Amino acid sequence: MSRGAEETKELEKKVEGQLDRLLDQLQDIHDSKDDMDEEEYAEQMRDTVEQLQDFRDYLESCQQGKMSVVDSLGRAQLAIQAAVSNAFMTPEVIKMFAKRQPELLRERLELVEAKHRSGKMDRFAYFTEKARTEILSVLKKLGEELRPGEADFFDEQASEALKAFAKVSEGSYQKMALLVGHRFEHADLGCSPRRMTVVWILLIAVSLSSVNSFYIPGVAPVEYATGDPVLVKAVKLTSTQTQLPYEFYSIPICKPPDGRVQFSSENLGEVLRGDRIESTPYLVHMKVDNKCSVLCSHVNNGSPLTWSVEDSNKVIDLIKAEYSVHLLMDNLPAATRLLSESGQVQYRIGFPLGSVVKDEVYLNNYLKLHLKYHTDESRKTHRFVGFEVEARSRALAGFKSDGSNCDLMGDEQPGLKLQEGKTHSIQFFYSVEWQESPVRWASRWDIFLNMSDVQIHWFSIFNSLVFIFFLSGVVTMILVRTLRRDIAKYNEGDPETVDDVMEETGWKLVHGDVFRLPRYPRLFVAIVGSGIQILCMTLITLFFAMLGMLSPASRGALMTAAIFLYVFMGLVAGYYSARLYKSMKGTQWKRAAFLTSTLYPGIVFGTGFLLNFFVMAKKSSGAVPFGTMVSLLCLWFGISVPLVFLGYYFGYRKPPFQNPVRTNQIPRQIPPRRWYMNPVFSALIAGVLPFGAMFIELFFVFTAIWENQVYYLFGFLFVVFLILVISCAQISVLMIYFQLCAEDYHWWWRSLLVSGGSSVYVFFYSVFYFMNKLEITDFVSTLLYFGYTLIMVVTFAIMTGTVGFIAAYAFVRKIYAAVKID
Repeated sequence: MSRGAEETKELEKKVEGQLDRLLDQLQDIHDSKDDMDEEEYAEQMRDTVEQLQDFRDYLESCQQGKMSVVDSLGRAQLAIQAAVSNAFMTPEVIKMFAKRQPELLRERLELVEAKHRSGKMDRFAYFTEKARTEILSVLKKLGEELRPGEADFFDEQASEALKAFAKVSEGSYQKMALLVGHRFEHADLGCSPRRMTVVWILLIAVSLSSVNSFYIPGVAPVEYATGDPVLVKAVKLTSTQTQLPYEFYSIPICKPPDGRVQFSSENLGEVLRGDRIESTPYLVHMKVDNKCSVLCSHVNNGSPLTWSVEDSNKVIDLIKAEYSVHLLMDNLPAATRLLSESGQVQYRIGFPLGSVVKDEVYLNNYLKLHLKYHTDESRKTHRFVGFEVEARSRALAGFKSDGSNCDLMGDEQPGLKLQEGKTHSIQFFYSVEWQESPVRWASRWDIFLNMSDVQIHWFSIFNSLVFIFFLSGVVTMILVRTLRRDIAKYNEGDPETVDDVMEETGWKLVHGDVFRLPRYPRLFVAIVGSGIQILCMTLITLFFAMLGMLSPASRGALMTAAIFLYVFMGLVAGYYSARLYKSMKGTQWKRAAFLTSTLYPGIVFGTGFLLNFFVMAKKSSGAVPFGTMVSLLCLWFGISVPLVFLGYYFGYRKPPFQNPVRTNQIPRQIPPRRWYMNPVFSALIAGVLPFGAMFIELFFVFTAIWENQVYYLFGFLFVVFLILVISCAQISVLMIYFQLCAEDYHWWWRSLLVSGGSSVYVFFYSVFYFMNKLEITDFVSTLLYFGYTLIMVVTFAIMTGTVGFIAAYAFVRKIYAAVKID
């Protein structure tokens, strides 16, 4: 980077810092307007305007030739930001637009609408409409699709400036400049045009920092004032017995008071996990306790719901299958407090839908919400930091209700029993209890992530390192002592010594055949290319997860990142597969590229597609929607396949890997194989050590996948993954050395087989886990378990097999390059 570029970058940092300070100051004045008299408010605004004026003059001097920061955005961007400064009354919305935060804007819109529904903003109808139209215009400008009814509301209520802002394009500077000038002359917002001009300049510079900014959903905290609504959302119903998630409204329960179920936007990982985030009829406000309320008070004047025989039987089946309900508040899942056998308090995500006591089924129709908040003394706002649910079953006789509010009749009350083949009168109740907590917002997930068995993870690392040191010792002994001695004697040139060495060791006898091409070279390079793609994806995903960038707070982020990384790693896979294919003297590189790009994804997609039919037959939310299926196909054939072909194109133009020795025209005869060199036996023996290095961590991974637990110790997992890669490489080198010593030069496919043999033990372990840890009895659930396990085993086999081949190929090239061949 040139000196001028460095100075410009440094100046941009100073501009960004000044902007942050001025924006915060502007926001503070706006928030404190109600607490100040008009004179004090005008004085503070006047001081702020003077600071902004100075800042504008500074930027103008930069724009006139002293710095090229503003010019990089273009004149159209200036006009757009000017329209924003004139049309908007809320600095916070301006800031969200400048930093491109559609998720935060959508959450703010839901809060405004919730306030309006609860009646808290009836007196300020104008400001409610103004806030909604502001947010809708920004969402429209950011490319977000407006929901049904929102577009009509925007067209009816939005001002001309907001409509112009939403429609303006980056190429229409002159038209927008005229509009801005007109609005400046006629603006009547309680401040002078001078202030609007300054805010215009301020927002221009804000966009400098927004170029490289991004927002991860679930990471930015939401500030609440006392009485602000805190939305309660439903995610799904899950069970470890069936592994089939269902939507929240698969239970016959009432919808929100406005009659509309609003769905939150979901990423690819959430959809594939079966998450369906929906609004619920629960009404909760920050720091406002609620002794007892009827959940469905807006339905039939709060009278009980009537469940038909079909509805009752359905819920009874869900309770018997031990289904749990997953709710969400401020992106924090509901937790149930449990007491372990050792007396330690543990938390489980979700709460039980009901219980079975002596073959009698009870519905948990009363929820006690224990909510926690942390107060920011500097801003006098609150952050949501705790969501604990206590679910109980209460007969209707245990409540006194007027249709909206209710009173508990004591704790010792019978439960609400459900019986098959009968109709039931059902009523749901809930209470809210707030408590201040010293836990900060950044630490609110600790109750799920503080695992009490960290020592066993350290034991897993120690156990894996023992295997590594053992294999390293054996490999070192072979390479340093045996191979070096043999190569030194062989290269001395003494005929007697050479004959002795040739008789003693047989790996040098096959130097003319060791690089003889394997059978099915296209299939071989396709497997190796897929393995490289999986290996790179896993390594990068675990690395970023270890850094905390793919935390459980961002639901579905881990799976989404893995899918996209796999797609884009197709370029790397195609490049190295092409070079290997050219080294094998292959000529049909396009066919090889197509096989590489479709082999592994075809197995995964085909298996998932078949299993999806069974999930759809169960009407589970775990069924992948048709649109998502089309999106996955577009990722596969629209991005992954072209990238693999692109990698093949560049890789095939590179020179092939040069083998250190020539291959004889006539193949050498292979001596009879010893029983312990059988390929299957060798793979089983070789697979023990890599599996032994990682089986402890495999238990926690299976628990997180199949028992709905939170796994967050990605640091341990990353270290174990590195140990697994090293152990696969070492065991492959050992087994290929023993094979070459037996004068068997068919090592290509064997290198894939021996290091991939650990996948057999992964499958055996999955069967053991299924028999001993899970209680799955349903056919579809069993099919799902073994279907997805098969995908995991194939993925593991391809990845570890590729690691073994790369290590063996490097080892073979190294030892034969050290031997002098006449």
